[in-house]
Amino acid sequence: MKFFLAPAKNMRPAPAAAGRPLQRPRFQREADRLAEDLRRYSAWELEGLLRVNSSIAWRAFSDYQSFSSAGPGSPALLAYSGLAYTHLAPDSFTPEDLAFAENRLFILSALYGLLGPSDEIFPHRLELQIPYRYQGQTLYQFWGEKPCRALFSGGETVVNLASAEYARLILPFLQRGERLIQCVFCEYRGRRRVTLPTFAKMARGAMARFIIRRRLTDARQLWDFQAFGYAFVPGFSDEERYVFVRREEG
Repeated sequence: MKFFLAPAKNMRPAPAAAGRPLQRPRFQREADRLAEDLRRYSAWELEGLLRVNSSIAWRAFSDYQSFSSAGPGSPALLAYSGLAYTHLAPDSFTPEDLAFAENRLFILSALYGLLGPSDEIFPHRLELQIPYRYQGQTLYQFWGEKPCRALFSGGETVVNLASAEYARLILPFLQRGERLIQCVFCEYRGRRRVTLPTFAKMARGAMARFIIRRRLTDARQLWDFQAFGYAFVPGFSDEERYVFVRREEG
């Protein structure tokens, strides 16, 4: 069983774990092409393109100017800083946890396409839904089916723990016989079931940690997941959609 997360907007430098050398991302050439193209934008152009404030735009400008040339990068698993990654808490993983996560946990990326835990990456700011075009292509068009084909190359069941924005890199390219399970985290507002982004991000990171720490290899073992008031509801679920409903804790 494999599973994938979305990246976080914020990044941090992080050393590789002892005994786990950094790997070259499988789509490094594509990432280099995008980074080289983005290097030609000024900071004020990036501010509008990335839809960020001037401080973030200047940081993005600096990152693209020095992309992949300023010393060693960071392992993808440790490089992101956001709600999902706070609750994944990879800094606390043991060597055995990291070994289990390798070739099972993947991170989708607008710049790198698909990343493994030990892939060496560099600071960048890029999201799939911005109005950026590379040679006339949106980022979805640029990546096409490459991330999906790489993810399903071994024929395993794959669990979607990403946001809709990033799951769109995978969903349109599923082929017959490929099994993708979407984990849905929701709660009631009146009679409606809704997904609250903050709690959903927390739950996705916690579920990824749950898989790694418990060494789960069968998707049905996900039914035992409980955190932040979420619990699996069989009556709302099917073979391709596992629904977890949150009730207020306490």
